[in-house]
Amino acid sequence: MKRPASRLTVTALLTALLIAGSFVRIPLPGGVPLTLQVFFALLGPALLGIRGALPALLYIFLGLAGLPVFSGGGGPGYFVSPTFGYLAGFVLGGALAGVLYPRAKTTAGGFLALSAGLGVIYLTGGAWLYWVKNIYMEGDFPMILVIKYGVAPFLPLDLLKAAGVLWTARRIRPALGQLNR
Repeated sequence: MKRPASRLTVTALLTALLIAGSFVRIPLPGGVPLTLQVFFALLGPALLGIRGALPALLYIFLGLAGLPVFSGGGGPGYFVSPTFGYLAGFVLGGALAGVLYPRAKTTAGGFLALSAGLGVIYLTGGAWLYWVKNIYMEGDFPMILVIKYGVAPFLPLDLLKAAGVLWTARRIRPALGQLNR
């Protein structure tokens, strides 16, 4: 009974940190703000394995239900926001990182697992940004602008965040004990 309660507690804490991370934001050209969310979206899988994608899923559910937890507010209309794909990427990338990270035997392997999750976040977010800007909004936003505004400004800092997650998880996981079993 202790383990499920512990997992629930860590999941709730990570969800709260994702919410808090959305409010630490720096607006950038192109409509995608710089936030701390990627750190917490990757920390979940590093601590909980595949279950680490659940905080992001809960975060999306709360936001689409109308709570103003997203960096731009909340509600079902956020589904067609240019940045919603990055939020969906937190779940998909978190799931991938959650499968790969526990299997990593080295620090480099752990970093590659988190980077693979980050790649899925960018792929999902970039594809969604392209769709919203070009199809939904009927604009002219070529793929080069998706990369320029939706990937390039974030990649160096997000790789540093992944390294920070690796460092943080290596210190927190022992305290969590048998949580992942």
